[in-house]
Amino acid sequence: MITKNTVVAVQSLYAQIEAEYNRQIQEYLSQQMTAPLENIKRHMNAVADFCNHKKTAKLHDYIGRIQEDCTAVEQLAEDLTYPFTLFIMGNGKNGKSTLINALLGQQQAAEGIVPKTWKIDIFQERQGTTCTLTFRDGTKKELKYEEAQEFLATEEKKCKESSKAISKKLKDFAASGAPPKELEEKQQELKKYELYKSAVIEASWPVTDSPILEHYRLVDTPGLRQELDDMVYASANEYFSKADGVIWILPGDKINSSGDYNELKQLYAKYEKQPNNLVAVVNRIDLIRQAGKDVDEVVREAQKLYGSMIPDIIPISAKEAREAEAILKQPNVSQEEYDRGQKLLEQSNLKALFDLLNRTFLANSLQLQVQSKTRNCQELY
Repeated sequence: MITKNTVVAVQSLYAQIEAEYNRQIQEYLSQQMTAPLENIKRHMNAVADFCNHKKTAKLHDYIGRIQEDCTAVEQLAEDLTYPFTLFIMGNGKNGKSTLINALLGQQQAAEGIVPKTWKIDIFQERQGTTCTLTFRDGTKKELKYEEAQEFLATEEKKCKESSKAISKKLKDFAASGAPPKELEEKQQELKKYELYKSAVIEASWPVTDSPILEHYRLVDTPGLRQELDDMVYASANEYFSKADGVIWILPGDKINSSGDYNELKQLYAKYEKQPNNLVAVVNRIDLIRQAGKDVDEVVREAQKLYGSMIPDIIPISAKEAREAEAILKQPNVSQEEYDRGQKLLEQSNLKALFDLLNRTFLANSLQLQVQSKTRNCQELY
C-alpha cells in the first residue's frame, strides 16, 4: 500500500524534476537569443568608430537605436529566468494601480494620482529595502527606497518641464502663421531633439508577504495614449512586447472608450490573430451598481465590443477589493466589520480574477513565457 509520505515524496521529486527541466529550457533559449549579439556589436562598434571620426549625425541615431535593441534582447533573455511577468495595461486613470494593490494585497503602487509618463514599475518577491533602476543601455543601479523615489521624481519633473517648453515653442511657431504641415514637422523635430527622455526604463520594487508574487511579477505601466501637452508617450505595442501575460483593464463606467478599442485593434492587426496571453477586466462595477445599472449588461456590452479580441472578460471592483483587504487585515477586527469585509471582497469579484489567472496563465506559464520572449526576440532582430 502506498503511504501518504510516499505520495508527498513523489510529488516533491516530480516538482524538482519539472523545475530543473524548466530551468534548462530557459537557459538554452537565453543562450540562443543572445548568440548573434556578439557579431552585431562588433560591426556596430566599427560603424560607431567611423561615425565618431566623420561626425555623421544620422548614423549616430541608427547606432543608438541598435544599441537599445541589443539591450532589449539581453533583457528578454534575462527575463526568462524570472517568474511570469504579468503586465497591467489600459488607458490612463482606468484604475491600474488600484488593481495592482488589490492583487498584491497591500499598498505598493501609488493610487489616485496622474499616471507617470515614462518607465514601468515592477513589483516582485524580494527581501530588502532597495529599488533596482534599469537604464536604456542595460546598466542597473541599486538605490534605497526613498532615494529611488526622489531620483524618479526629479526625472519626471525634467520630462514635464521639457514638454512644457516644447509646447510653448510650438504655440509661438503656430502664431507666426506656419502651415499645418510645417507645424507637424516642427513638433517632430522638437520631440526628437529637445524632449527630455529619462534614461530609466524600469524600476523594480521589492515586496514581501504577497502570495501572488510566488508565481508572477506584476508590472504597472503608464497610461496608454496618455498625453502630456499634446504629446503621446506610450503605446500598447511598446509594453505588450515585454509582457508574458497581460491584464487589460477597461473602465466599467466608460465601456465605450475609443482609446482602449483602438489600441487593441492595433495589437490585433500587428499579430494577425488574437494574442493568447491576454485577459480583460471590466473595472469599477461598484460605480455601475451605484448608478443603478446592471453589471451583467455592461459585461455583455464589453464582450460585444472586445470579445473577438479578448475572449476572457470578467467584472471586478478593485476599489472594493482594496477596502475589503484593509478591513480584514485590521488587528482585533469586530465580527460585524469582518462580515462587512468578506461581503465587500465577494462583491469585488477578485477571487474570480485569481481563478482566471490560474486557469489561463499559471497552467501554461512556461509555454506562454517562451512564446512571448521568442516572438519578441525575433521581432527585435
